[in-house]
Amino acid sequence: MLCTIALAIVFALLSMQFSVSIKSCFLCLFCTCLMMILLSDARYSIIPDELVIAGCIFAVISALPGVFSGNGWLDCLSPVLGAAIGGGIILAINFLGQIFYKKDALGMGDLKLMIVCGIACGTSGTVIALLAGILAAGIWFSAAILLKRVNGEDYMPLGPFLVFGAVFTLCFRPLVDELLSWYISLII
Repeated sequence: MLCTIALAIVFALLSMQFSVSIKSCFLCLFCTCLMMILLSDARYSIIPDELVIAGCIFAVISALPGVFSGNGWLDCLSPVLGAAIGGGIILAINFLGQIFYKKDALGMGDLKLMIVCGIACGTSGTVIALLAGILAAGIWFSAAILLKRVNGEDYMPLGPFLVFGAVFTLCFRPLVDELLSWYISLII
């Protein structure tokens, strides 16, 4: 029931942002795949390849209008760069886990998930999705440790939080772009 309500809210937000279009329809299908991935990873700690493939198809189709709009090379390459950034950061985290802990820090399902989310979110959206997902995971895990529900050695799937970050980014894209511009202005 809660998942149905969450999806209805996501569908409404996407429809308000993109109106009723091919992009919004395929983003809704993409978010449905993400919700199933969230449930699977939260319950069984597995991200099924079938859902990743279906999500990839929906993400690519939803990205096509931006690719063919002709707004420049960066817009055309945004889905590809988003996939590279999402997958690259997950690989880097996994590499650091291998160095410091001698084991994988993240699973390959998380890698595939972020590649697909990178296609849907684009270059800047992928960065925000990763930051939002990792921040949400950190807050959740810290609260769970403080409440003594888990200890620091317990496994926690990251997929649900990565899904949260991607859906947040897709639903609130204008706000996300403003936040990213503000953050870049702080750095520069």
